[in-house]
Amino acid sequence: MTLFGDQQRFAVEVRYGSDSARDIGSAFGRFRLWIRGQSFGCPGDSSSCFAPSGESLRQRWRQRGQHHADWVDRERPLAALREVHELVYLLTDDDLAERGLQPNRVAEAVNLMMAPDGSEAFDDGSLVIQWDTDDQVIVAGTIVTDEGVDDSIALIALANNEFYGIIQEAIRFLDAPPVTPL
Repeated sequence: MTLFGDQQRFAVEVRYGSDSARDIGSAFGRFRLWIRGQSFGCPGDSSSCFAPSGESLRQRWRQRGQHHADWVDRERPLAALREVHELVYLLTDDDLAERGLQPNRVAEAVNLMMAPDGSEAFDDGSLVIQWDTDDQVIVAGTIVTDEGVDDSIALIALANNEFYGIIQEAIRFLDAPPVTPL
């Protein structure tokens, strides 16, 4: 297992499956996010292809400082998680119009989502969002069940350079050429 960051604060975990080629396009393994000691993502060693997760991290890095939405209240992270889930997964275009919400609000919600990222890694119901402030990155995570967004959340505020440094380390690892044993 390779861990970038601190599990008790924020970390990205990557573990290649035992029979996986170490090629980002075809590699399988475990990809999880950690917030304050709580893991988000499936625990199995070969639960996910790394390609979507790697691309998601690269996109976060390219758009650093641009993950924000005026409607996100820093003091109410659970409400933000619920709204992101509702906007991305539950509301139709008609629902948006009925509530007087612009369609770009869905795009803003997608921009905040770290997980799920399109891979099987987060089929456990994980929902993780991240938004940038002037000098910090706020990361909040919860689990979504059939009943909706869980009331318990993991939440942390990190300095911009700490958060994006962790993201950059994970990207470098995922992009590294395969290591062939001698």
